[in-house]
Amino acid sequence: MLTQDNYMEFLVNVSREMGRQTDLIPPCLRHALTDASLILLGYDLNAWEFRVLYWSLLQQRSRKHTSVSVLKLKPDDLEKDYKSNYLRAGAFEVYWGDLNGFIHDFGNVSERP
Repeated sequence: MLTQDNYMEFLVNVSREMGRQTDLIPPCLRHALTDASLILLGYDLNAWEFRVLYWSLLQQRSRKHTSVSVLKLKPDDLEKDYKSNYLRAGAFEVYWGDLNGFIHDFGNVSERP
């Protein structure tokens, strides 16, 4: 049986071992996560797994790549501002809407000359 304590221990170990010989994330994947633009889909910003992933990305990521996080929420203005600022601190732009809308808008932007 996996307990909440086991899960928390795993998350702590993943973040503690990053960049070391015992890193649980393979170097090629770690490199791709830290040195490329990312699109984050379907994460709950309040979930520990997202917070650990995001924190570890902030520790190693170069800020030269802008990434996007797609959030399908209906937050109040205060929460929206907080979450936007939280993600922008890590060079993530926020798209407030659903995945279909993001794909449509992304397609329109990428087709421009």
